[in-house]
Amino acid sequence: MQGLILLNKPKGITSYGVVSAIKRLTGEKRVGHTGTLDPMATGVLPVLIGRATALSSYMLDADKRYIAKVKLGIITDTEDITGTVIEQRKVNVSAQQLLETLDKFIGVQLQRPPMYSALKKNGVPMYKLARKGESVDIPERQITVHSITLTEPLDSEGNFTVECFVSKGTYIRSLVRDIGEALGCGATLIGLTRTFAAGIDITDCVELGELNSENIGDYILSEERAVAHLREVTVTDNQAIRFTNGGKLGFDRLCVNNFSNGELVRVKSRNTFLGIGYADCQKQELGIKCIINYPKNKNAVALGTFDGVHIGHRKVLDLSDDCKKIAVCFSKPPKSVLGGTVELLCDNSKKTQIMKKIGIDEVCTLNFEEMRYKTAEEFLEFLKAQFKPDVISCGFNYRFGKGAVGDIELLRKFADENGIRLICVNPVKRDGELVSSTGIRSLLKDGKIEKANSLMSESFSFTSTVISGDKRGRTIGFPTINQRYPESLVTLKFGVYKSKVYFGGREYEGITNIGKRPTYPSDYIIAETFIKDFQGDLYGENVTVCPINFLREEVKFGSLDELKKQIESDLQN
Repeated sequence: MQGLILLNKPKGITSYGVVSAIKRLTGEKRVGHTGTLDPMATGVLPVLIGRATALSSYMLDADKRYIAKVKLGIITDTEDITGTVIEQRKVNVSAQQLLETLDKFIGVQLQRPPMYSALKKNGVPMYKLARKGESVDIPERQITVHSITLTEPLDSEGNFTVECFVSKGTYIRSLVRDIGEALGCGATLIGLTRTFAAGIDITDCVELGELNSENIGDYILSEERAVAHLREVTVTDNQAIRFTNGGKLGFDRLCVNNFSNGELVRVKSRNTFLGIGYADCQKQELGIKCIINYPKNKNAVALGTFDGVHIGHRKVLDLSDDCKKIAVCFSKPPKSVLGGTVELLCDNSKKTQIMKKIGIDEVCTLNFEEMRYKTAEEFLEFLKAQFKPDVISCGFNYRFGKGAVGDIELLRKFADENGIRLICVNPVKRDGELVSSTGIRSLLKDGKIEKANSLMSESFSFTSTVISGDKRGRTIGFPTINQRYPESLVTLKFGVYKSKVYFGGREYEGITNIGKRPTYPSDYIIAETFIKDFQGDLYGENVTVCPINFLREEVKFGSLDELKKQIESDLQN
């Protein structure tokens, strides 16, 4: 995986702890954050993954916004409430005095950073020196406070809240310390949320607890977003090869000019973000700062539905690494639009996530309603104009165009006429049987989930919101979460499954009953899951359930005691 995740860091975890969590969820060793937040702080924390970590020093790291909660009359060694109180003073501050004092801190000024900080002295973080009791002379540095707005007035306990708009390098803890000293009573920071940083607003960020190994791919943005503030320079295929091999590019052969000396730019080729260049005006050349991606001067297009991304689909998607790999599919299976019924193996979000994991660069989901009336010839011309394919890959039975009249022979003729290499993948069999999405659906309907999972890139799962249930499970010591089973997905055989459960970035073991509950009937298919070693309230949360073994069919019980005994037996099994 590679790219950028915009996180809203939770309270009580270090920025390094966030990085460790993302490493576990992605399986990627190269993960880094930009802009440390203390454990007590929450808010905007951009996290870079894979080769994108090289961009951390190039992210727009200028002005930031914070919501700070302050308590007057207390001074701590860390300048926030997590530290040891070293002095308490009487508070005698009026609302007007507070406003006047806040106004005095607006503008350019010198600030002494806190001793408990990540700043280094002779290569050692100062917070480590502070913990050893060593005292270090910390030089002041220039900062700018653009504004301080009182958002919650001073209360009887000496608490108030401000919104601060400040320059890079400003410590809010130290700003609060200095405000307290100016008021004569001292102050400490008791809460902090970063609402804007690196050009990113908190409304664009995802909560860490919402991520799991199943959905994290949905939240990984292009690494280019991290440096979107830099000017874009598009280069030719040959220039892209030269640049990524370490060669400088002359200004006279580039499509832009008016560089300022040392200016950093985004270098792109065929819509692929290659890396960061810098302008050397003296030599009239564009040099290299870092390379993130390498040029792909050919486009390989894989055609198909790809529902479930099974091992047959993997053959179609196994495209050359020297090409930009593009998967083209429809937002809905054509059959479902034309009046038939199709129960999906996975939704579009998961399908895209899986294909990105196996190396597809771009997943293009076409609207079938807009494409259904194109003739086979018109569809091929659309592909040619839209994707400029050098390679086309598809299955042996791929059909296209209005009425599905387009076949492999027509596609082969089109490829020959346009100098396109056509890859037609032969049927893929396992144990003598053809691997197909239809066959996998049949296995799932029969409860043969282990065999079905062995044919897919990722095990079958579903994600749904936890809803309120009857709470009977609590009365017998087995509280469950209740979820509506997604109507768009293939209906599993009704019964009880051993399952894996994902939420809050963690994996749990569980037992899941899928069906309409013959003991306490439901009008819709419901999934009830008992989660082992978990206590808490998940109402309103999105939880992913992955059934892995079919244990038994649904049974109607005569009493809660019978149900309890069966659940105990299921757990033992």
